[in-house]
Amino acid sequence: MQRRNPWFYLAMLVTAPVVLLVQVWPFHPHTRSGWLLFLALSAPLCMVGALLERSIYSNPVAAKIDAHTSAKTVSALRMLYMFAAVALVVILAWLGQLAWHRWVDSAL
Repeated sequence: MQRRNPWFYLAMLVTAPVVLLVQVWPFHPHTRSGWLLFLALSAPLCMVGALLERSIYSNPVAAKIDAHTSAKTVSALRMLYMFAAVALVVILAWLGQLAWHRWVDSAL
């Protein structure tokens, strides 16, 4: 794995909160502690997302599908794989959100 330039990490720390804020708008934090938590967790969440994306694109199954369909410009198998991977991530995110809301509701 190549070592990234330190400026990349600084750019990630600056842009991650902005990108996440645009994605979750209008459900932004309203308290000072909420903003601090949002700013503290935005970069790690983006990095987890980048690792997840890398693991979806760079695994043995994806490599075999790519080798099998490299002669084609458009491949139904590649599209099906990506659809299944994205669907799995969306389902896991939805279940995580559901569990989070149940935990928060039970704590109140």
